[in-house]
Amino acid sequence: PLPLIGNMLSFQWELDQVLLEWKARYGRIFTVWLPIPMVVIGDHKLQQEHVTKQGEVFLAKKNPEQMMKMLSGGLFGLAFEDNSMVKEQRSFARKSFHEVGFGSAALEDTVYNNALEVASRWRTSG
Repeated sequence: PLPLIGNMLSFQWELDQVLLEWKARYGRIFTVWLPIPMVVIGDHKLQQEHVTKQGEVFLAKKNPEQMMKMLSGGLFGLAFEDNSMVKEQRSFARKSFHEVGFGSAALEDTVYNNALEVASRWRTSG
């Protein structure tokens, strides 16, 4: 990575292809500098095992405050706060999503097929 811009010059218009190439070269977990380090988990099972099942551990590692201030004006929302009220809201949201089928195999197939269609449309329009 270069100072101030990180790996941003490495990105082409087909970001998904670049990330897949890096996954093949560097493994299922690698770091991209944008210009601050961002860890990429390029494997669904690893992501599910570590982020989904151990979400509290990952939420405890806050995003860089400067970047969040630049993107959204501060650390806001259920993902970035870490107090008892927010933990209760996250728990409620997780239970509610589970009740409507979030995380089920049928929903995963639907999301996967929609993602393929979006990627296909991006390739044909660009």
